Amino acid sequence: MRNIYRVIAVGALAIPFALGAAGVAAADDDVKFKDKHSHSGPYGAELCKVKSYAEEYGDTYFYEFCLKANKHGAWANSTEASTD
Repeated sequence: MRNIYRVIAVGALAIPFALGAAGVAAADDDVKFKDKHSHSGPYGAELCKVKSYAEEYGDTYFYEFCLKANKHGAWANSTEASTD
């Protein structure tokens, strides 16, 4: 029964994230690195997105967002940093 709840939780979180990520990716021309990955297994599931860039005049940006679920529950984590 826990596996069913885990799949439902990850599915419910992954669909809005995937739709939102498509719009964000189309708007960023300065991105130098970006990656998305997901996996699932007997211990849980994870979906993450990372992107970063550095502009010509020293502006930098880093963003990481992860959705995770395992036998202990489901959660989201994000980190964002920038300089001007």
